This record gives sequence, C-alpha cells and structure tokens, in this order.
Amino acid sequence: MTRRYQSAPPLALTEGTEYQALITLQDGDQILIDLLSEESPIYVNNFVFLASNDFFNGLTFHRVIEGFVAQGGDPDGTGLGGPGYWLEEEWNDIYLDRAGLVSMAKSVYGVSGSQFFITLGPTPWLTGDFTVFGRVADGMDVVQKIQIREPGAGQPPAEVIESITIIEN
Repeated sequence: MTRRYQSAPPLALTEGTEYQALITLQDGDQILIDLLSEESPIYVNNFVFLASNDFFNGLTFHRVIEGFVAQGGDPDGTGLGGPGYWLEEEWNDIYLDRAGLVSMAKSVYGVSGSQFFITLGPTPWLTGDFTVFGRVADGMDVVQKIQIREPGAGQPPAEVIESITIIEN
C-alpha cells in the first residue's frame, strides 16, 4: 500500500453522487460520515481517493483533546506526517458550531493532505480557518469514546483505524 504520492489526486467525483465514509475502528466500532462534495469538492475528492487506496488503514487517532477534536490520518502518528503533498485552501460557509463536523487539519506548511479531525464540541473560533468537508451521520458516541491523548511517548494507546470504506449513493 502506498502512503506517499507526488501530488494531490485529480478531481474524480461523479456529479450527482452522494458520498459517505464508513470508518471502522480496530475494535469493530464504526463511524459513518456524510461527505459534503457540493460544499467541499477538493477535500472530499482527496479523502475519497486516499480511503479508496487504503491509505488510512492501520493509522490512528493520534491527537484527541477532550471537548475539542479527535485527529487522525497521519502515517507518522506525530501530527507532522502526510501523503507527500499539501492541499490548496478550500472555503465554504459551514460554521464549526457543534460536535461531529469533519475538517482537514493544517500545519505551518498548509492544509494537510491526509490529516483530518472530528470536532468533539462546538469550535466556533476555528470557523474561517478550517473548512468542513463532512458530518458524522452515525456513531458520534464512538467518536466521543476515543481515548484522550497527544502524540508522543508516555501516552495511552491510540485508537487504530482498521479501514475507511467509501459508499456512493
């Protein structure tokens, strides 16, 4: 399985198709996410590409802060890794006002190609800096149970993503 790419994938979403992502954790618990391809086609296309190529399989939720976010998708598990490319900024007007919203993470280098987070509560101060590309449709109770942790030694074990399956409707 490839975890390094030269560039972001070309846009390949099918117009009129609704996309969902089913995240299965190592313990069998599942989280269903409605992907917002109309509002965020670049980020959804990227997420669909990576999930369809098994990029996320075996990765973890490496950073989980109570009441804030559960962040995953880093092949290094440090908060600094990615797929070998950065994404262009993409904006929509979805307000980060509740738990269960999904966005791409950022660093000083730009928008991560693979790291994403799920909000664990309202995060309105992130609105305008982070763009929502999905919403938890089912399994928010699973998200809320993910072990609180920061990257690094001496932390509790990270929750492992067994797989992310893309569903097209």
